[in-house]
Amino acid sequence: MKCTLVKYMVFALMLAVSCLAQADGSQSPILIGTYKYPGIDRAASIKPLLESVVANLNAPAVVVLFDSPSELADAFKQGQIQIAVPNLAGYLQIAFSPTIDFVLLASPDTLGSSYTSSIVTSFRGQTTLTDLRALSNKPIATVWSDSISGGLVGLAYVNTRLNNKGLSYETAYVGSHVNVFKGVAELSFEFGILATKVFLEESKKNPGKVSEVWRSSIIPFGPLVCAIEPLSSCLRLQHILIKNAKESEKILEGLKKGWPEFGNSTTFVRVEKSDLEPLVRILKQL
Repeated sequence: MKCTLVKYMVFALMLAVSCLAQADGSQSPILIGTYKYPGIDRAASIKPLLESVVANLNAPAVVVLFDSPSELADAFKQGQIQIAVPNLAGYLQIAFSPTIDFVLLASPDTLGSSYTSSIVTSFRGQTTLTDLRALSNKPIATVWSDSISGGLVGLAYVNTRLNNKGLSYETAYVGSHVNVFKGVAELSFEFGILATKVFLEESKKNPGKVSEVWRSSIIPFGPLVCAIEPLSSCLRLQHILIKNAKESEKILEGLKKGWPEFGNSTTFVRVEKSDLEPLVRILKQL
């Protein structure tokens, strides 16, 4: 309840700022939204993007943080924010909704990416997911309901392996990738789904406690989206991200501080909605 009240207070404040701006003839701020993650200052990571918007669109801008990717997506679809920096799950909720016209800006490139998802277990001596799952009566630890590498991609694979075997499962949301690893290592859970990078890092600190059952292929990143009116302003921002190397490098370096999976990206690239449709079909099975 507290989080909900805070969220509404934020929007009430933004609305008040907008109304005051309109009353004195000044321009309403562009609201740039993203979602929180424990231990990471996401507002600071998108500050270079905010500064670019202010400088190049000649408009004030404000950062708004949401509790989850889904809340971010809902706010964008409802027109409460004009620019969103989502994860892939949030982007897919936006992209395949008919409620809003928007410009798909760009995404960090994945040429050197190691962004994958891993299913891990505390079991020893078994090799297949089906064999392991048959031994377990505990839920599968995941990050959030709308985490891509810490949930959805791995669960899509779980479904393909278990549905025909008459095996069911429940999920538990533990709030971070590190918490997934700890939960499995400490035997609170027998299975978990988390970003492979975190699995490898935590395994070095805690060798032998958790083993990997499965690893996904490279996962696409969620592209930035824009719905500033007129949409020509979004196209100007897209041009900056893709064509202005100096400006886009500064923005990307900021994003890397908030999203470690962007670590090997060197540039922004255009993404077509159709590029992600195969993944949508997979996730719709969940």
